[in-house]
Amino acid sequence: MNRVHSLLCVTFALLVAACQTDYYDKGTGPYSLMQAELVEAYAATAGSLARVVSDEGVSLTLTQPYEVKWATKTDTAYRALLYYNKVEEKAEAISCQLVPTAVILPPDSFKNGVRQDPVRFESAWVSKTGRYLNTAIYLMTGEPDSDDDHHLMAIADDGITLNADSTRTQHVRLYHHRGNMPEHYTQRTYVSIPLHNVHADSIVLTVQTYDGVATRRMRIR
Repeated sequence: MNRVHSLLCVTFALLVAACQTDYYDKGTGPYSLMQAELVEAYAATAGSLARVVSDEGVSLTLTQPYEVKWATKTDTAYRALLYYNKVEEKAEAISCQLVPTAVILPPDSFKNGVRQDPVRFESAWVSKTGRYLNTAIYLMTGEPDSDDDHHLMAIADDGITLNADSTRTQHVRLYHHRGNMPEHYTQRTYVSIPLHNVHADSIVLTVQTYDGVATRRMRIR
């Protein structure tokens, strides 16, 4: 696998996309009953979402097609953060942003080793369907000097251990290379890790933070 395509490029434009709309509403306006969920989004035609499947496994048809530039293929699951109102068992989409996914890679995939530039770690959890390990982190970022500047992230495979009760635990680390990105402020982002190729009962995620190493252990099944 080509190393460049194995790493997840997180650009400034992607990170700020989720913050371009103010959804706060004090009364009973269009956003007062809004929900936000990580979903798998599907396009009926290129550039137009038709339905989503939530992390609880609930399939929702959109009340009307929702146009996005990043859904270029049909019958493909795109990881996304959907803001919506539920209307008669359907989803009225308000906003939908693409969420980065990072596959688990062997350590020798990284030319210069598993780089671990620090991040601010908020939380990690496994979706109820068991399909994803989701993380919420904050990156130190800002306006880059060049379009070639971006954060690189991936997930390094640290192997599987056999526990005393015969269960298996997958160990992974967050690879993060800040590159030349400035550190002017923190920006929250989600990263989802597909688990369909993880053959274990639990997973341990290790993240290097500004306050030291953070470790989270979660059951998969």
